Amino acid sequence: MEIMIESLMVAERDEFLADNPDNKGNGYLPGSTYGHGRKLEFRISRDRYGNFHPQILAILRDQEEECDRLAGVLYTKGLTQEQVGDVFDQIYGQHYSKASISRMVECVRTQVNEWLERGVEEYYPLVFVDCVHI
Repeated sequence: MEIMIESLMVAERDEFLADNPDNKGNGYLPGSTYGHGRKLEFRISRDRYGNFHPQILAILRDQEEECDRLAGVLYTKGLTQEQVGDVFDQIYGQHYSKASISRMVECVRTQVNEWLERGVEEYYPLVFVDCVHI
């Protein structure tokens, strides 16, 4: 998977450089993402002027965010980490470990804790209307 991602980025950069003949390739930057239940490490192709941004990275980022959202929703619905991993196995064909699921739902836990610990107003205006119509 890592080799395929790197190859796609190199091919994207070659196409970009063909359209920009005054620019040249300028090595690689280290990068990583989560996929297939583990951390994928690869080299991100770059150009001399910093104008090249691989599209494959945007796709991977969107998939990672979608997985995190899905894991958070399933976890908040009461599924255990193991059950969330089983759902991911059915959807993506790859079983995610409890550690991977835990990493994915950590964002949800953080947001829920921030909400629970938020300050509350001392005074809330309230209007109570009661009526009977016969």
